[in-house]
Amino acid sequence: MGFNNGPSIIQTGLDLLVDAADPTSYPGSGTVWTDLRSGTTGSLTGSISYTSEYYGGLTFSNSSSAVIFPGTTANYGSGSFTVEMAFKPTYIEGKHYLMSKNSGSFPNWAIYLSGSNGSGKLWSEFNVSAAISCSYSSSTVFQTGSVYQVDVRILPASSASGIYVNGISEGGAFGNNGGSLATTASLFIGNYSQNNTQNFSGSIYAIKTYNIQSLTQPSVNYAAISTRLGKSYSTINNPVFELLVVAGGGGGGRGIGGGGGAGGLQYFSNFQPTPGISTAVVGDGGEYNLPGNNSSFSTFVSIGGGDGGSSDGVYQGPAGNGGSGGGGGYNQTPSGSGILGQGNNGGVASGFSAAGGGGAGSTGLDGVNGGQGGSGSYIASFAAIGGSPAGWFAGGGGRYGTSGGIGGTNISFTGSSNTGAGGSGGSSGGGVGYKGGSGIVAIRYSGGPIAVGGEITQSAGYTYHVFRTVGTSSFTIF
Repeated sequence: MGFNNGPSIIQTGLDLLVDAADPTSYPGSGTVWTDLRSGTTGSLTGSISYTSEYYGGLTFSNSSSAVIFPGTTANYGSGSFTVEMAFKPTYIEGKHYLMSKNSGSFPNWAIYLSGSNGSGKLWSEFNVSAAISCSYSSSTVFQTGSVYQVDVRILPASSASGIYVNGISEGGAFGNNGGSLATTASLFIGNYSQNNTQNFSGSIYAIKTYNIQSLTQPSVNYAAISTRLGKSYSTINNPVFELLVVAGGGGGGRGIGGGGGAGGLQYFSNFQPTPGISTAVVGDGGEYNLPGNNSSFSTFVSIGGGDGGSSDGVYQGPAGNGGSGGGGGYNQTPSGSGILGQGNNGGVASGFSAAGGGGAGSTGLDGVNGGQGGSGSYIASFAAIGGSPAGWFAGGGGRYGTSGGIGGTNISFTGSSNTGAGGSGGSSGGGVGYKGGSGIVAIRYSGGPIAVGGEITQSAGYTYHVFRTVGTSSFTIF
């Protein structure tokens, strides 16, 4: 579906579609605006006239102007939804409601312009109850006489909202708590309620609501309508997301122990996160003789590094398997195995010499060769967020007194935090191994922030969301 055989709009999740350029929706006269999806009609009240500008729109002129749809329209309860509108304001002085669903009590939601002297910002506002609400404004200052397409995301269950203007995200914000916006209130377009002085003044050309969130929908739909609105969309690009998930490194073995294996490392150069809320989990490094803990983002799981093999006269055990395998311990020949695509095997012990743990980039060295840990992987896209050295993650732990692999510990014994490095093995018959380094989860995409979660930084045209704290966090795309 597109305008004038132009680019198609996103139809997945499309729930309400009214467009005055389509005579099936509005034939140029009459008292109803028809939803092209369901056939539901909204009643025109007050002073509303048709304009052929931009191939068709409805012009709202006074305080009684409104299009009123039944309460079943755009009634999403606790589900997330998106409202998309193409419009041109002709008067801004105070509040001007573009859309509202409000019975005079809770819950309610609204989208409005607020400003003075012909300019103002767009606001998304909802109230689940007197105590639960969210309010967020655009960074764009809207001007009378200019035409815009906006997308407003509303996530009532998480008390969040976000705004896109002309296909570009302007971020969002959380309110307090969350709940449901289920209401029997009519859907008002162009007003807050009938005969309200805070009516919208100007023309509205098309309105869509979606019962799901789509990352591409704002920019794709703006591309589809931009020619109609006399605007260019050649610079509109969907951001390319990159994801790094590194698990906690394995602990070093006890006694004359092998080095711990690095946490599993997964890097995706182009992935599409699920709109709404995703879960990020950062795994801690394993204590001596214990594997590291898994890290994950949504369905992507990196496995904790295997622990190094142990031999201290009291406890003897083989090296553990994991994202990367642990190195074999004194007189414990087998090495731990890594997981294909996440890490490598640990080194094999040789006689009285323990081996190094595997890294994301290479296997650990065998005991006879000094037991150095295997190297990690260099992820250039994430060099700005850390690593050891910058950009290097998931190096294997070395046996005692031998360096860990690049991307991890370097004769510092304990794995560096937020690298997924394996810990060094123990030094003597009674010695304990060293703890592996904690993992890290990071996301990068081009342009400004379109989500919240983690430590947010911007560098060289990219936005980073970095999760360093061990435990579970959320990542929300507006």
